[in-house]
Formats: sequence, structure tokens, C-alpha cells
Amino acid sequence: MLHVHGIESVVYERDSSRHARGQGGMLDIHSGQQALREAGLFDGFQGIARGAGQDMRLLEPDGTLLLQEDTPDDAPLDRPEVDRADLRDLLLDSLPEHTVRWGHAFQSAADGVLRFADGRTEGYDLLVGADGAESRVRPLLTDARPVHTGQNTIELGIPDIDRTHPDLAAMVGRGNYWVLGDRRSLSAQRNGDGRVRVYLSFHTGADWLATSGIPFDDPAAARRACSTCSPTGTRGSPR
Repeated sequence: MLHVHGIESVVYERDSSRHARGQGGMLDIHSGQQALREAGLFDGFQGIARGAGQDMRLLEPDGTLLLQEDTPDDAPLDRPEVDRADLRDLLLDSLPEHTVRWGHAFQSAADGVLRFADGRTEGYDLLVGADGAESRVRPLLTDARPVHTGQNTIELGIPDIDRTHPDLAAMVGRGNYWVLGDRRSLSAQRNGDGRVRVYLSFHTGADWLATSGIPFDDPAAARRACSTCSPTGTRGSPR
């Protein structure tokens, strides 16, 4: 929107390129459609939006179906899902080539000068921090720090689910699948590339990921470790 209104701006991005890492799953766009219209990108958005992604199934832990919303093929795109990578490409392609400066890991800012991890510096008039919970920009304004609530989430992936696990594909459906209860949740989300992403969310101690003994950076070893985990993540009976 700054570009549309002729306001010069630069994005300093830590990633080395737009293809440096995956961008995660789907994102539903509801009120954000107005911003896409004002930016002149709505037609492009409609080309990548997934109306079927509006489908929803909500269940209790015992499998009782509480809600099922199936979207007709001709239904309006009220809150369609879109692959984050596709949306990101749409936004990036709409900007002049050098608006995003890749490979700039922010280190500090003072007296109108940005400093990056590799020693480079840049001047600025207005600095906007968009670097997440552990922001290095936020401390310039406040000493408030995020506090871990004890909720952790693990992401699993099932690629090409229609071929590899058709029974699970039918269960999840075309959109989102949620099971909620007892301060835990299991959610599954179909992506445009045929993958289903599954998210397990539960409450434990704040240091559970570090103390669980599950090597999450090694998926094969993590699967073996989880085969003997209890629901709290400690060694014991199988889940």
C-alpha cells in the first residue's frame, strides 16, 4: 500500500532469497480482501484462492461431529484459504525489484542508522519492526517481554494424502478439520499442493520442547521416540 501511494519504503529481510525456506500452510483471507482490492491485487488473489478451503469440520475428542460446513462450488469467496507461498509471491511480484533487500539480518538501530549482522549499515526515517515475538526492534520502545503460557504446538505433514492415505484424506475433507477439548487440540488443514498439515497443541511446562527428549530436528528419530511417549511427552506407555 505504501508503494501504491508513492511512499518510498524498503523491507530488510533476513532470508537470503524468497526461496530460502518454506512458508508454511494455508491462510484464510476475510477482511484482508479489502486491502488486496485497494492494492490492485484482488484479481490475482482470486486466481490463487481456494474456495473449497472454506469447508470446516469440528469434532469433540470422542469423535462426535459438532459442525460440518461444506462449501458449494459456486459459493462466494467469503473466507477462502490461500497457500502462504502463493500469496507471498503475489505480493512480492507487485513490488519494484529492490523493495525487498534479502540477506539483511537486523542487529541494532540508533540515531537513524540500521546495523546488520554482516556489518552493513543503512539510514532510515521511520523504522517498523515486523520480526515476531523475539523482536529486536521492540526493545527500542519497551522492556516488555513475551511470556510462555505453557502451550506448545507440533506440526506434522502428510504429503500427497489422496494417494498415500485416502482414508485420512476423506476424514479431513477439502478444508479444515478440528478436534478440541481438555485443553488440547488436533487440527488438520488441506493445502493446495495435496499436502495435509496437522497441528497438535497441548499445555505443558514452558521448557517441554527442550526436556521432552524428542529430537524434533530429526523427523525419523522423533517418530521412533514418540512411539514410546506418554501424552505428556515423557517416556512411558504409547500414545
